[in-house]
Amino acid sequence: MKKVTLVRHAKSSWKDASLPDIKRPLNKRGKNDAKEMGKHLKKVDLYPDIVYCSPAKRARHTAEILLKELLDENEIIRLHEEIYFSGSSEIISLVKSTKDQYNSVFLFGHMPDMASVLGDLSGVVKYEFPTCCVASITFDVNHWTDIKEGEGENNYFVYPKMMPWHNLA
Repeated sequence: MKKVTLVRHAKSSWKDASLPDIKRPLNKRGKNDAKEMGKHLKKVDLYPDIVYCSPAKRARHTAEILLKELLDENEIIRLHEEIYFSGSSEIISLVKSTKDQYNSVFLFGHMPDMASVLGDLSGVVKYEFPTCCVASITFDVNHWTDIKEGEGENNYFVYPKMMPWHNLA
């Protein structure tokens, strides 16, 4: 069994309009959502063996904050240019290149790519994939190279506004 979990970066700040897109940080709500989502994923036993992350500051920071709540260490984060607006096929190729010793891959990225990957891998079309949204897809295969588009089962989809803690922030 192989599992791909897609995470869209948390809410980012637009305070400094002069910053290039790749350098935009998280805002206060984004930091809180990432932390609380990490706690939630721990409660539902959704853990990564390896993490692929966009090099964008908001995606990296989301990964770091979320994983701090979920794991004891963050050494499993790998930055990949393919996750920074390269499209679904590039991201799926990255997933398929994962070593088989890993059974659970987390991807931290952006819209529209996270929604496209979800649709392409599971056939589940989501027109909205809110910030800090988490979607998990499982495949009944032993090798990453054997995953096929449309054959994954989307068995988890959650985002901050669905959570009771969101209205408390």
